[in-house]
Amino acid sequence: MLTTNTTHTELTTNTQSKNWIINRHPATVEWFKHTYRVQATTLDYLDEQSLTLIKNGDTLLGNLPLQEIAKLCAKGVNYYEIRIPVAQPTRLRGQELNLEQLKQHPPVLTQYVVQSISNRFSPPTSRRSLRK
Repeated sequence: MLTTNTTHTELTTNTQSKNWIINRHPATVEWFKHTYRVQATTLDYLDEQSLTLIKNGDTLLGNLPLQEIAKLCAKGVNYYEIRIPVAQPTRLRGQELNLEQLKQHPPVLTQYVVQSISNRFSPPTSRRSLRK
């Protein structure tokens, strides 16, 4: 699990939990392993098979759709989004960043807890109910 205070974020390890990174960008994976100096299993994407490998108490870092994050959180997984700060130079946007660029503009890890409330949306029955 990642623990954050005002000055830094630390990865605390539990011998029974596992760290996962779901990311297609090699420099991002390298940055994480270099910065936190922990072992992590890397996957390019999350599928049903890999979802069965990720267990309660594991920590996962990535950029996933909300419905996938909700599945992970329901299993007791600690999910952190990897986000490159918007303040990075605009000339770098849309480019594959290398490790040195990521060290200069380090990603931000933000924990999210997502819960699916409903899997069905019922549209209003009349125009009047839309105005409320």
